[in-house]
Amino acid sequence: MKISKDDIESITNINFTCNNLHDLSNDIYESLMDGDYPEVRIHSQLLIQSVAELIQSLEDEI
Repeated sequence: MKISKDDIESITNINFTCNNLHDLSNDIYESLMDGDYPEVRIHSQLLIQSVAELIQSLEDEI
């Protein structure tokens, strides 16, 4: 089965988004384990921003 160009773009975007969220949550974990609370705050804010952007993109699709 051939995957359409639109589907490839969608899959690429989904993978990018999920990888970014995963990386940020890993950064939060590592910073918590290191007791580096200023870094936890920074990564948490970036995670919140990324999730807010995801939610906005979903609203655009509805």
